[in-house]
Amino acid sequence: MQPGYREVLLLFTAALLLSVGALLYLHLPSAPPAKLLHQRQIQQAAQQFFAAIKNHSAHYPLLSDSQQKDIATALSHLGNHSFIRRHELYAELSKILAQLGDPAAQLTDIHADHIAYPVILRPVVLQPDLRQHQPPASNPVSTPPIQPRWQISAINGELLDPAHPYLSHIDGIAIDNFIAAAKRYLPQQFHDSDKHLAQQLQLMDRLRQDIGTDSLQPPRLTLTNRTGQSVIRRLAPQRRKSLSTTTASKPPFPVNRLSWLSADTAILILGNLDTLPPHTLRTALTQRRLILDLRQVVGDPLPLLQALSKENPTIPPANQWLAAYRLQPGRTRDYLQPDHFVPTDYLALPQPAAQLSALHPYQDLPQGEKYGRQRIWLIGPHCGITCARLSYFANLWPNSRLAGHNTHGNYSRTSQHNLSAVEFSLSLSTTVFFNHRGELLSGVPVKVDMPLILKGIRRSQLLQLFHP
Repeated sequence: MQPGYREVLLLFTAALLLSVGALLYLHLPSAPPAKLLHQRQIQQAAQQFFAAIKNHSAHYPLLSDSQQKDIATALSHLGNHSFIRRHELYAELSKILAQLGDPAAQLTDIHADHIAYPVILRPVVLQPDLRQHQPPASNPVSTPPIQPRWQISAINGELLDPAHPYLSHIDGIAIDNFIAAAKRYLPQQFHDSDKHLAQQLQLMDRLRQDIGTDSLQPPRLTLTNRTGQSVIRRLAPQRRKSLSTTTASKPPFPVNRLSWLSADTAILILGNLDTLPPHTLRTALTQRRLILDLRQVVGDPLPLLQALSKENPTIPPANQWLAAYRLQPGRTRDYLQPDHFVPTDYLALPQPAAQLSALHPYQDLPQGEKYGRQRIWLIGPHCGITCARLSYFANLWPNSRLAGHNTHGNYSRTSQHNLSAVEFSLSLSTTVFFNHRGELLSGVPVKVDMPLILKGIRRSQLLQLFHP
């Protein structure tokens, strides 16, 4: 029997409703991940984490056997938990990741619903007298026991209490204890970085849990002034989506710009080196005194390095670095060619320095020899790969001095990994670098000659940099 008009209409309507239902299902937001993780999820996440760092991290083979064993043991203990809160697992994995010593390593929880506090913590650093750049004198015995170091303000920049601007205690516990707890989440080279410590201190509840104070209540802050007077303030929390082991974002880079501070002193602000006009570079390098601002530099540094190397002819060529990387499917020997590095055959490290240096046997660098032209390099707190490479070589040149912030030895490309059991994202360095003598560069900070807070630095202060 042929279907009638009514049956055809009913079938068509049913098919339409099924299609609409399927579309609605596909477009419904996925359920948020559970905040309480069970043992199977914990173990899977630990296994995925360990497989990623063991098979893909270029820093893992550099660790000693005991350090590798410590990581494996910590992950094994983590898997023994019957259950754990999501943010607690994130915290424990972050601490283990810090043991790699990889400045580019990053763990991200895009589903984090984390309690943070709407404050800005910044270190109180006195600008040194640039005319007499000497270490500060020892503190007298009569110095008050409370030494204000961290200034605390609201997001809008206003101090929480102008009469008591410094944070000395949290929940009655000295701030130094929280700094020690914060360092467990940071690679060794970040332990002296005020910027990274301030980011960790902003996550007070995580540190309060580690120390053992009552993290269910808002933190009790002790604010002081320079005379030692103090007040107690309670701080209201706010929730923040997404959590990452590195939270600072890099500002957009500016255009390259050359200007003069005086008749014989120029400043070259470096933005994208790939668009740096050759005539601008030539003009800058003819100046007797030149400041090179690297705070927001990106691009290929090799042409600039080669030009500056001509002022220091006894220094090894700027492109003679050694690089080692983890062999992966699709990763061939030309992996580092765009970065102008010389690759080793395979990452079977640590190798004897003599074996590596034999590939490029240069003599030791000259001691204290001065050249006619003076160069000052400004290093900002967000020193990326290009900035780090330039800083390393500038630190070798006798006619150059570095001012600003120490670098963190971050030169590498990264690979991305998904911990699907808990939906964490993991980023790891795929490469480690060595200098012409086979000495490790990756993860090794370059220390500036003149530590300075560069934000808001004045023209007169820039000129004083040439007269330490």
